[in-house]
This record gives sequence, C-alpha cells and structure tokens, in this order.
Amino acid sequence: MNRLVPVRRHRPVLRQTALAVAAVLLAGSAWADPPARVGRVAWVAGDVSLATEPGAAPSSAALNWPVTTGNVLSTGPSGRAEVTIGSTAIDLDVGTEVDVEQLDDAQMRLRVMRGSVAVRVSDPQDAGMLVVQTPLGRFTEPQPAQLRVDVNGLSVDGTAWRGNLNFTADSGAGYTFTQGQHARLGQAGNGLSMQLLDARPDDFQHFVQARAGARPVVAASRYVSPAMTGADTLDSYGQWTSSPDYGPVWVPQVSADWAPYRYGHWSWVSPWGWTWVDDAPWGFAPFHYGRWAMWQGRWAWVPGTYVARPVYAPALVAWTSAVPAAPGVSLSISVGRNVGWVPLAPREVYVPPYTVSNTYVRNVNITHVTNITEIENVTRVVNQQRVAVPTAGTVAGRQLAFAANPRAVTSLPVQALQAHQHVAEHAVPVAMTTAPGVPHPPAQAMAMAQAEGHLPVVQHAPPEVHAAAQDQPQPHGAVVPPAHVQAASPAVPVGAPRSNRVPHHEATHELAGPAPTAREPAAPHAIAPVPRPHAEPARRAESPHGRPEHERPEHEHAEHHGHPNEPR
Repeated sequence: MNRLVPVRRHRPVLRQTALAVAAVLLAGSAWADPPARVGRVAWVAGDVSLATEPGAAPSSAALNWPVTTGNVLSTGPSGRAEVTIGSTAIDLDVGTEVDVEQLDDAQMRLRVMRGSVAVRVSDPQDAGMLVVQTPLGRFTEPQPAQLRVDVNGLSVDGTAWRGNLNFTADSGAGYTFTQGQHARLGQAGNGLSMQLLDARPDDFQHFVQARAGARPVVAASRYVSPAMTGADTLDSYGQWTSSPDYGPVWVPQVSADWAPYRYGHWSWVSPWGWTWVDDAPWGFAPFHYGRWAMWQGRWAWVPGTYVARPVYAPALVAWTSAVPAAPGVSLSISVGRNVGWVPLAPREVYVPPYTVSNTYVRNVNITHVTNITEIENVTRVVNQQRVAVPTAGTVAGRQLAFAANPRAVTSLPVQALQAHQHVAEHAVPVAMTTAPGVPHPPAQAMAMAQAEGHLPVVQHAPPEVHAAAQDQPQPHGAVVPPAHVQAASPAVPVGAPRSNRVPHHEATHELAGPAPTAREPAAPHAIAPVPRPHAEPARRAESPHGRPEHERPEHEHAEHHGHPNEPR
C-alpha cells in the first residue's frame, strides 16, 4: 500500500493553509522570523524549472535564485542542476523532481518525487539535519557523507558513496548501509524487499564527481564560514587581501566601471520581499552577506567578523526612495516614479524591510555592527522615515557612506523593477547634488571613493593554485583597470546599459537528448595572477549585437513580466 498517494493529493491544500496561518503569525508576532539559512541555484544546464511551491506554475530556474522551504525543482530529459546550502551540495540528474519540504535553521528535508539526486555533506551539524524522503521511507546520515537516491515509481535505490547511510521505512523498520553499498528497495506485501548490491558509477555519478572537483576552496574558508551559501565560488573569481580598516576583503575580477547591485535583477521572493538576483557565477555571497567598500579605487567585498552561522539577507542595500509593495498589491509609489538603492558600507546597519524580531536584526548585523544600541537607534529612525524623500548624503534620515557617490547609487523605473528587468540595461541616469546645509558622506569614505590607488597586494595562494593558474586563461569579462582609477564625477550618470553577465558555456557532460547549455561555467577558472598596475586594458571584440562578445548574456530571453510565483 502506497501511503504517500493520499498525502500527496492533499498537500497543496495543506500547504496553502499553512502559508495562510504563517502569514497571519508573521503580521502579528515578532518571533516569526524568516530562516537564516537559504540555498542557492548554483549551476543549471538544459531544461531546469523552479516553482515557489507545489502546484505553482514553474519557470526556468535562474542562477543565484535563493532556494527555500516550499520550492520545487524539476529537470527535463536534458537538464541537470546543482543547489548548494552552505557547504552542502545537491545535484539533480535528468528527469528529476525534488520538493524542498523544509529548509531553515533546524532541518534540511528534501522529498525526491522521481529521478536521481546526489547529496554531498561535509559539515557534521548539517549531516544531522539532513532528511531525504522517498515514497518508501527516509534516508539520513549519521555523519558527513555522500549519498545518492534514485526513485523510479515504487522502486527506491540508495547508495552510500562515502560514509554510512541510514534508511527508515514508513513501517518504522531501520537499516544501515555502509560505504560502497547500494540498496534496492521495493514493496513486498505489507513490508519491504531489499537487495544489496555493489555501488557502480554511471554517467550521473561522474557528473557529481566533476561538480565536487569544480569548487576548490583554498582561501575563502579562512575568512568566512563554510555555512555561508555561495562562498565556495569566491576563490575562482577574485582575490583575497587584507585592509587595515576592514580586515580581509575580496576583490572580484570585473571591469573597472563595475558596481555592486547593478548587473542583475530584482525579484519578489517570499518571505523576504524584493531580492537581488545577480548575473555573475560568484554573485551570491557578496550580495546577501557582508558589505561593500571602495578600497584603493576599486570595489571590494568585506565579509566582516567571522561567525559560524551567518544570517542571509535578500539584499544589503538602503533604498533611497519608497519601494513598491509585493506584485499584485497596490503600489506605495505612483506609476512613472523611479526607485533607487545604495550598497551599505562596512559597519552600517542593515534594517530589514520585512517583519522581524529585534533578535533577528541583531543577528543579521552581527558581522559588522555589535553595538545593540546603535542598531536599535538606526532601526527606529529608518522605520519612522522609510518613505521620506532623502537629501544628498542621507537615506531615510541617516548618513550613509555611498549615498552621494555616483559610483554606488543606482536608479531604476518602477515598472522595470516589477518586471524583473535587467538593471544595467534599464537604469536611469543619476545626477548627484548636495543640498544647502547638508554635508557630504563621512570624509573617510569619500576619500576612499576618490583615492588614486594601485591594485591591492594579494595574499599568495598555495603553489598548486598558482601552477594551475598558469595553465588557465583569464576569465571572460576580466578587464584590467587602469593604474589610477578616479571616482566618477558627480555629473557623470550611472547605470549605463553595459552587461556583466557570464558568457555562454557548454555543459561538460553529454546527456540523453539535446545537449544542455550550462548557465554557469562547469569548470571555474583558477585564481589568476594579479596584473601589473600599468597593464593596458584587455581589448574586447565587439559582437554583432553591439556589446563586447564576452559580455553577451549566457542565454537571451524575453523580458519577464512575471507572476509573483515566477522565479525570474
């Protein structure tokens, strides 16, 4: 007897009821905080879709989309995908459907409806939180391990590629499989049939092994916690160095005119609201944790104090004007207005625009601000003046380091925000002026923004990394900045329609059916040596589309005027 059939039929109704109750609690209770932990769509190839909840209309899965409770990921006959949650990686084979039943600070519960899923867990605490549910029972790990689960109707296979694997049947019976064992489970009357086999690698397992080798964490783990989702990509796309003011900083390999929160789009993601989805393959951790700073004439990401379990934020920015409500809800600003934002600098307080407790606000700021009184004061000021019209150098009644810096402020028409359009291609010019009697941002921050500096001195990576770098080409889109980078003049507009998205790459594995197109490079580039300060900028070939070839989007798509459930 298949116990899951009646449960599955009623799940959408139960889920909708639970969400309705949660919404009421969120509106009336301070303790109903959003989860501090979140997953990330880290790699997609071919036909991969994501629905925000069971029964919702799916849309094409976007790189860097935040994965949370209720999401459903599906791959087509030529699609594969990878989701990371901190240091845990979940790979989906072709023809697979996975329901994220729970993803928060207490548990990671996945339900495999069909297909094949591989899970790599390296953190002992995460291993104890992982549950992989199937039609016949659930798999758990007593310690860090690598497991694979295959669901084909009422037949379930479990493989312990590394470590041990526990299986608990719906009837309550328990089994343990040791490393290298492959168990085939099926129904036999009122019980289970089980056949033990030797684990044999196939094409999907080779793909999983290749993905595991594509995330060499060399330096990042010394500066940020492995529990920070997306931190595993940083070493491949930038360099770590040290600042006397901020401690460890990470400098991305981008063009000299690049700016944070400009090359991507905004999407509405419950329960947080407007969420930044970046184009870059490394564009998750630096936009949902830490702060950005102008350091030696370039943008650098400052993770702040090391904490074991950092708290995810949808975007660490301050909005310079009132922000539209959720899609489908009456707007708080009139049609035709623009909305702007500025990245928060180190030690500036982030005030969540969604309903949270005071404890949550402290925890989300703890890496940069430890003064509880300061956090509470700033939160009160922002909440009182959130819809006030800001003046130059101030945002919502407080002074911010980058509020009057044209290299930082970005403005977008409200319609473009709601349609999830690419920001750099639709941004409007921003003219920076100083109102009488209103001071500029703090002198130190402005001095950094206007500094003439040389490229940062990079800490040396291990010899094997440099050896690998000599055999690797420079990453697409890496442009060596001039030796002297001046801050933009206040009269210079920002938001020029220049794309910084990742170029097209082919998947590294042949799949059944049409070859999928990878939407994130399958093999990240090694850390490249730092160019000399006076090196000439790399020459860029123009494409027939009018943009440099390396700046062409990974995949062109129609403008998305999405439904609130659509993940773009």
